[in-house]
Amino acid sequence: MGVSVRNEKSRRRAYLPVVTLVLILLGAAVVGVGGRQYASAVVAQRAAVSRVVWGIGDQLGPAQANPLYLDGGAKMVSSWFNNPGDLSWMKGYAGTDFNNQYAANRALELVVWLADSTDYAISPQFQTDIRTLTRLYKGSGPNYGPLYIVLFSEFETYKDGDAAYQAKLMSAYLSAVTVIHSEYAKARVALGFGGYGWDGVHDRDLSAYRQVIDASDFTAVQQMQACDSDANGQNIMVAKVRSSVKQLGSYGKPVMISHFKLWGDTACQISAFDRFNREMFSDASLADLTANRLFAWNFMSDHYVNDPGPVYTAFRSRIGAHLAAVRTSPIPPTAGLPN
Repeated sequence: MGVSVRNEKSRRRAYLPVVTLVLILLGAAVVGVGGRQYASAVVAQRAAVSRVVWGIGDQLGPAQANPLYLDGGAKMVSSWFNNPGDLSWMKGYAGTDFNNQYAANRALELVVWLADSTDYAISPQFQTDIRTLTRLYKGSGPNYGPLYIVLFSEFETYKDGDAAYQAKLMSAYLSAVTVIHSEYAKARVALGFGGYGWDGVHDRDLSAYRQVIDASDFTAVQQMQACDSDANGQNIMVAKVRSSVKQLGSYGKPVMISHFKLWGDTACQISAFDRFNREMFSDASLADLTANRLFAWNFMSDHYVNDPGPVYTAFRSRIGAHLAAVRTSPIPPTAGLPN
């Protein structure tokens, strides 16, 4: 009996390394599968995080002939309001013009640029007119979608930046935010910063605008430049975009490039955009921008986004994996901003 017990114990000891090895191998296989699943989840999460709502302008009608709209890349359509006289022809839009965009799960952007109508911008009439514009762009249903209103784009240039005037303009902005929110629950409002305020290296002092940023639903900055500019070459513009998005995103609000443009002759535009496109819209660059809260980018219509060809094809291919969807609602919005 004693020998048999010793032999049994010896056999068990011999089996233990084998059993342990089998368990280790099985565990490694499970961990390997889990690891691959985790890695896939991380990749999917990063891809989802780096999605952007791409938009096209400059007005609702012409934008619909743009390739970015026609091929489904643009999930937002921009319009501009540049002076009080624009209201008369904007009232000529049929209700279906906006309803159709919402029905197709697109958002609308209204850029209010009043550098040539500075007294009007701070007048009671503007508060009346922005209510009318909000009501117009809200549409009449049955579909309702996001409306992004960028007020006083490039406001830093109004009255050459006169401090007393700027204070009145900020007051007008705060009043307009209240008007817009009371008129349409799915409207979002931002103050339109000028991108030239960033040099690509240093942050701006935005302390004077903290109150209006806090009252805003998102932050917005334009980026425009001559295509042949030597002083502000494309690499500098990439840096300016990144630094402006990073600083504005630090306030905890979503960030929009409210309008982007490279101006100049056709060949110059396309060549400049080709260089810009390769660096700005890489997967890594877009992941970095969205990590800093970029959620939307609107293009002004021009050759680099209007003309079919290899440059547009390359651009469209780069953003293809980064197209964000837009949520619309089949019921009228109720009071208060939705989540």
